[in-house]
Amino acid sequence: MPKNNEKICIIRTAEQFDAICSPVRAAILEMLLAFGPMPAREIALKIGRPVSLTHHHVGILIDAGIVVEKEKVKRGRHLERIFELPCDDFRFDFGSSPKVAAKGMLRLVKTFGRFAERMFGRSLQRGLTPLMKEFATFRCETAHLSRDSTLQVRGHLQAIRKIFERERVSLGGDRFQVFWSFYPLGVAGESVSVAKAIRTRPKHQGAG
Repeated sequence: MPKNNEKICIIRTAEQFDAICSPVRAAILEMLLAFGPMPAREIALKIGRPVSLTHHHVGILIDAGIVVEKEKVKRGRHLERIFELPCDDFRFDFGSSPKVAAKGMLRLVKTFGRFAERMFGRSLQRGLTPLMKEFATFRCETAHLSRDSTLQVRGHLQAIRKIFERERVSLGGDRFQVFWSFYPLGVAGESVSVAKAIRTRPKHQGAG
């Protein structure tokens, strides 16, 4: 639930899902959430991208209503545009158009899954460093969860997010990445279990 006075941006249209479905634009949103209003040159410095490319991606976010121009300030002989988020956090709207939301969420999972894979591959190119050996971990957990357990898992994931948000501002320590997806399997989960049971069922032995 939103905190008191917390402004929430609702992601509900295909255009908005398309806008956030980019690692570069996700990094821009992360920096604006962490540091507040900034010009494109400062955003570009923080995410390690060219200013021209950053301007392009900020423009996409503006067109989708996810980022806004706060003001123009004079910098030397020129006016510099300052960008900000119109809200404190984001929520997905699954009710207005379930098909749009489902398609958008699936694309998000695919995009950031591939991004996590690429980043991990680049890390491996440096070899199995001591940090990699100590901290790298990969798990896939599936279970029937009670309501209380489901809320506990979500709470832990939100706590992880808060740690990253806090440390993002400090800019200290080693750089890490976490990627997760947490969702109810429902009928799909049951179908997988049944299909697995069918595949692993012993062949019928005929009478000797």
